[in-house]
Amino acid sequence: MGPSRACNSTRRAGRRLLLPDIHAILGRFGRAQALIPVALRSLEVDDRSKSCPEAIAIAVGLAALDAVYNQLDVAARQLQRATR
Repeated sequence: MGPSRACNSTRRAGRRLLLPDIHAILGRFGRAQALIPVALRSLEVDDRSKSCPEAIAIAVGLAALDAVYNQLDVAARQLQRATR
């Protein structure tokens, strides 16, 4: 993952302010995040392994990442509307 290109811009006090492309960043975040359930399923080969500490930690971590992703998505849309 390289740095995000700034493709959104707005004018502030006579100068151009480049904003990061939040939607591109969220897209990369979402693609990376999509790999986690695959890893979790690979740990859950039987019913006993669903309650192993590793599987539980991954499931809790994924839920936390989902919440953060959703908050960032909402914030990005609000910022986009505010800078128009």
